Amino acid sequence: MLWIVVLLVGMVAFSTYVHGAANRARAELAGRRRLRVTITLAGTGMATRAEMRERFALEEEITRRRIGAVTDGGSGEGVMWIEIAAGDGEGAEAQTREAIDAAGLAGRAEITG
Repeated sequence: MLWIVVLLVGMVAFSTYVHGAANRARAELAGRRRLRVTITLAGTGMATRAEMRERFALEEEITRRRIGAVTDGGSGEGVMWIEIAAGDGEGAEAQTREAIDAAGLAGRAEITG
């Protein structure tokens, strides 16, 4: 019986820590400029595996160039997208455009935000 109480206390302590870490991450990203990169897909539905690999390569390029943090991404209705919390508000869009060009997605990608 005592081990159940100890386990529950441990779970509450761990969830409190995780909640605090998530709040700190949200606070850090809150003041940054948001960019959304939308990439047109070949079809009208979800992204294929090959298209997802292209998106992952772009996300890695954005991270490698330290443009900002990738905060969200997805696909559907003939497009896939990446949300970026940009570190440098002024040059982030130009740097993102360069990363898109380097990933070979220049003709299919659009930046908003």
